[in-house]
Amino acid sequence: MIGLLALAVAAFYSGAALYVNQVEQPALRALDDRGALAGWKVALKRGALIQAPLCVIGFLLGLIAWIETHYLSDALGAVAMLAGVPWTFA
Repeated sequence: MIGLLALAVAAFYSGAALYVNQVEQPALRALDDRGALAGWKVALKRGALIQAPLCVIGFLLGLIAWIETHYLSDALGAVAMLAGVPWTFA
């Protein structure tokens, strides 16, 4: 059950990333430089509040799933979720 929760969190994170890349970025590019910068500053702060916790929660759930199952895929998924944390804050 924990593995399914980890998968759900990873799916939420993926959905948020897909939204940013497919919707928000093109919308900001359509604005002038000043408007795009103002929009990006707001979006970055709000995105970090959502995406970073999803990465950490996904990692912890994946780690618990790996401890329970000892499946390599659970461990790899948990580590992959951590990859988003520095990227989100960078």
